[in-house]
Amino acid sequence: MFKLAGYFTRFGSRSDGSASLAFTTQEIGGEQFAELKEHQNLFGHIMFKENEITEEDIPTEHAEKTSKTPSQRLRATIFILWSQTGKNGNYEAFYAEKMEKLIDIVKAKLD
Repeated sequence: MFKLAGYFTRFGSRSDGSASLAFTTQEIGGEQFAELKEHQNLFGHIMFKENEITEEDIPTEHAEKTSKTPSQRLRATIFILWSQTGKNGNYEAFYAEKMEKLIDIVKAKLD
């Protein structure tokens, strides 16, 4: 767990119904950067409060990951890529092409 002071600077909605959040901290040192790196891409609770967070504010239950399967997450991510690259052509064809490329990458690593 880490705790930083900072500003909640922006948010946005995503095509899969989730939200993206951005925070900006005050100056932080190397140890704090290292701690942020350790937690990158981990699932957990996010808290924001204008005043100091107290022990009572911190949830005690475990964070539960999304109910999406890894394949559902991959499909949603490929859809976002298709959307961000201009929605050229049919999505299903785009999806099939990207999946074949991923399959080829994995096959190349097999004995």
